[in-house]
Amino acid sequence: MPEKDQLSEYGHITCKDVFNIVTTLLLLPLHVMWRALTVPYPNKSWKMVVTLAAARYLMDNLRYPELQYLSGRAVNVYARWVFLRGLPSTIDKIPETGARLLWLGPKRLDKILLYIPGGGYVLPPLDSFFSFWRYVQLELAVRHIQAGVAVLSYSLIPNAKFPSQLHEAQSAIEYLIQSGVKPENIELVGDSAGCNLILQIFSHILHPLPMLKPFEVMHFRGACLISPWVSPSGEIGAETFRRNSKADIISSDDLLLWAKPSLRDLPNFVLPFIEPAKAPEAWFSGVDKLVDRILITSGSAECMHEAHNYFHERHLKDCHPNVQYVVQKDGVHDEVLHEFALYNRPVGELAPLIVNWIARGF
Repeated sequence: MPEKDQLSEYGHITCKDVFNIVTTLLLLPLHVMWRALTVPYPNKSWKMVVTLAAARYLMDNLRYPELQYLSGRAVNVYARWVFLRGLPSTIDKIPETGARLLWLGPKRLDKILLYIPGGGYVLPPLDSFFSFWRYVQLELAVRHIQAGVAVLSYSLIPNAKFPSQLHEAQSAIEYLIQSGVKPENIELVGDSAGCNLILQIFSHILHPLPMLKPFEVMHFRGACLISPWVSPSGEIGAETFRRNSKADIISSDDLLLWAKPSLRDLPNFVLPFIEPAKAPEAWFSGVDKLVDRILITSGSAECMHEAHNYFHERHLKDCHPNVQYVVQKDGVHDEVLHEFALYNRPVGELAPLIVNWIARGF
């Protein structure tokens, strides 16, 4: 019997999978009610509790090929999102790759937030992720900061694995620069695996991979890392990784399952790219020459929380003079993005903090 994470193609499902999807969706209301009543979600509204409980139930009960089938691809999520909001659809294809840039609102090249979404390299961004960065864009505009927001749609497992996503991210940045964008006007922003990819960019500049062309040394405006996936193996902060599994939006078992394809059959010399928390000491020495400022956010209820603490202390704190590390009390993985699933505004303090941090940089 094949392993649970072995796929032939993106979103490929069987008749058995269809039955499981239908059954899971029919039972969703009951399980959401049960989880909402039995798992404590302190300091959260009932709407947020329902959102988190529903997401957790689906990830607990559907294999990621099934989740891929239900989600579609990033361009499908984007098309639906812009249609429902009456916004223009602007998509740039990155030459010689399968990557695309999906623009939120007007395409601008003077100041740019390049958003690299997470999803464990297996899932596309959710609608709420687009909504969050549109909120950031509009809040910046209120402060007379006009910024374009480009979302990187990159290839996912099983169609691509490391270093394909890094190659696509590098190509997207080079495409923007060739289009007239100055590196110092690019803010790299991401969540979860998207942060992993941002850190891969820094690693490739500092320690060029032989299988990719060298990345020209450049200086970015900033890097905003929301719930960064810094230890896909779960070995850094392993005790917290397991302890917080019940409370987080995604279980430690699912995180490990999603990480398997990314970690499988990798030579040791590339592991610091995928597992930045396990990189050698001083691996990120010189990152202060690559980016002005770094913001890291974590939730105290995340499986990855202790890995975030470790990564900040061991790899960034002494390598960059301008790193801000923020912990959201009782926050789960990517919570600030999930807030926008039911609200069109932030419900916590983290979203305004991120806006303020980005605004100060511009």
